[in-house]
Amino acid sequence: MGAPDPVALRRQAARLVGQLDEPVRDELRRNPNLAVEIYFGLTVIVGSASGCGLDASYDRRAQTIRISEFASDSRRRFSCLHEFGHHLIATDDEIQDWLYARGGQHDAATEEQLADAIAATLILPDSVVEEHLTSGWTVRSLAAFVADQEFASREACCVRAAQRLMKNGMVILSKGSDVLFSAPRNLPFRIRRNARQADSSLFARAARTGFATASYESVNLGGFVSGMQFDGQARTTADGYTFSVLTESLAEVDRGGRPLPARWTCRECNGDITGEPWCERCSRRQCPDCGCACPPSKAGPSVVAVVCQNCFLMIPTACVECPNCN
Repeated sequence: MGAPDPVALRRQAARLVGQLDEPVRDELRRNPNLAVEIYFGLTVIVGSASGCGLDASYDRRAQTIRISEFASDSRRRFSCLHEFGHHLIATDDEIQDWLYARGGQHDAATEEQLADAIAATLILPDSVVEEHLTSGWTVRSLAAFVADQEFASREACCVRAAQRLMKNGMVILSKGSDVLFSAPRNLPFRIRRNARQADSSLFARAARTGFATASYESVNLGGFVSGMQFDGQARTTADGYTFSVLTESLAEVDRGGRPLPARWTCRECNGDITGEPWCERCSRRQCPDCGCACPPSKAGPSVVAVVCQNCFLMIPTACVECPNCN
């Protein structure tokens, strides 16, 4: 099943939220736990949770929302509104028809993205988003946007930012090498929570240096590597969280339609190493300051080739990652 139309997702979320009275929307934004009980008769239980996410779950039959007691206040607020989004979806015939029409069966993955969109729309109205994420916004703008919010969680900010991407891609929250949350735009997949990324990944490098860029980067979706490659930027804030903006890598061409030469960036210092020599062992450009991708303990005169299981390129065993896929 293909990716959900991002415009349709945003329209459906806006339609459901727009049906609520303004005082109700305001109370949901400020105190969602109390608001869903008073206005919608749902019971909110703070304790252990399981279901669509690690932090919360919704039981339609029992009319209850469970929220993890270990989540932060802002995360609990977003989780409650996400599960409340499932409640709105379950009671709206138009949404149900739309979800079934996508593949002849209920599209659970799209429902998750729609619940995220509902929560983010409630907690971050368009007027608030447009103050920071104007045309041409960057990962620096995103970090400033997050820091300026009183009620919104980092996850809610990521969802709203993903809606404003100009190309297919995703906005990601991570810490160290672990992805905590991903918000896709027009993609049939997302990165699972706590999916560990490579130490040479965009996320890990930004966690070490504060800022990183990447071209033609694959990501670990949580058990397997994405076939799609991304260009992106990542910035780590003072509290140790990294925000990344990834968009689908598209080959650039000159006026004659010929592909332009690839630009190579050092994975450690982010310097341009396009013109540097190739390493004969790991098949990567050698940064004059940081070296290449060869682990020092494995570098040696003998080179034994192996086959990349993704693109079937013959690569040396000393290579940490396939230079064609990463």
